[in-house]
Amino acid sequence: MRRFSAIIAGFGLAVLLSSLFLLFQPGAAQEEPGSSMGPQYSAAQAQVIDLRQTETINFPAPGPNEIAGEIKCSPDGDIYAVYSQGTSGLLIQAGQPRGIFRRPVSKVSPSSRTVTEFPIPAIGNYQEVSREDFDVRPDDTLYALIGATRQALDKKIERAWYIVKYNDDGTEDSRVRVGEQPGKHTQPIRIGVFGDGSFLLSGTIVPEEKHAQLGSFSAIFGRDGEFESPIGLFRAAKPAPPSESGKPGSASREESQRPPTLPEAMAKLDTSAVSLASNTLEFSSQDGNVYVLQGHVRPHLYVVSPAGYVAREYGLKPPEEGLAPIQMAPVGAGYLFIEYEHIPTGAAGEDLHQRGVITVLSSDNGQVAGVYRVPSSAGFAVPACADSTGSFLFLGSSKDGHLQVLRYAPAA
Repeated sequence: MRRFSAIIAGFGLAVLLSSLFLLFQPGAAQEEPGSSMGPQYSAAQAQVIDLRQTETINFPAPGPNEIAGEIKCSPDGDIYAVYSQGTSGLLIQAGQPRGIFRRPVSKVSPSSRTVTEFPIPAIGNYQEVSREDFDVRPDDTLYALIGATRQALDKKIERAWYIVKYNDDGTEDSRVRVGEQPGKHTQPIRIGVFGDGSFLLSGTIVPEEKHAQLGSFSAIFGRDGEFESPIGLFRAAKPAPPSESGKPGSASREESQRPPTLPEAMAKLDTSAVSLASNTLEFSSQDGNVYVLQGHVRPHLYVVSPAGYVAREYGLKPPEEGLAPIQMAPVGAGYLFIEYEHIPTGAAGEDLHQRGVITVLSSDNGQVAGVYRVPSSAGFAVPACADSTGSFLFLGSSKDGHLQVLRYAPAA
């Protein structure tokens, strides 16, 4: 089972960052204390607890062999994911124009053992239509951020973004066009849906200058898709640390030729606000807010209010060096979990077989409530969601290629 994280640098360009094989080992998580200014770092030491499998839920439908991007969840444990089936996986599809973004979202319901697909709708006379991102409200309503492009009569490329709301059966309910942020040419990449029906959109800003770097934005948009107010995220982005020569961004010939150390390689992932925007994790919470996680070396958790401000903010530390967050989801009321896995960086001496852990946090104060070691016997399955009982649900395939959901609970 492989899971892919996509970095998008502008509409129409997707770069696969890595394939993450789910291998697991224990790891203690510690949160660092912070000052009264800025992010507050919680302090906790949690005993690592094994997980034991309590149930296997089999489906007649084909199972996934690759999973793309973030998985979303409902409070009842329904799993929303984009995945490929059979032998022609997402890597092959990604060689086609935006193939990875044209797969339907699949809703996997453990309670009813059914799978519902939410396909990408046709939009007017746009030739290229693809899904950039999606989110699921706690009431089980799915919203997708859709990008559309066409060539005008004057040969210019026209691009537009829409937010599509779906019915429970996978059909389209309604759509709104995303408005521009005044004075800026924005390209949305991520969507979060607030409890009041408004949206948190983030992504890139196309500069006026031809060779200038892409910028980033995050803002609140109303239910009608129109811009309302900016919001200050991406504070996790840090400038590149000084080289040994003492000048930021400069390097001697010896430095430029040597492979980066693991801390250097991981830190580089956090130097670009655009990279952070592309790899943001989000979920719509039962408290009406949207939870946003950004950063690899120093992940930051933001609790964003629909009123247009950051209600709470916590700085987190990965449980082990070399691990980065790749999945976040709610765990009942008042808690969330973060899955940390190794992202290959090419650093000298990195352990490509480093295994990941799951950390459960209080959504009220960021305190670590539990750290869980996932058994290696999980095999062809990925941590996806948690249900109202606190059990973890893994999405995967059986040996004969059928869809499975595996339920895990803390060992007694």
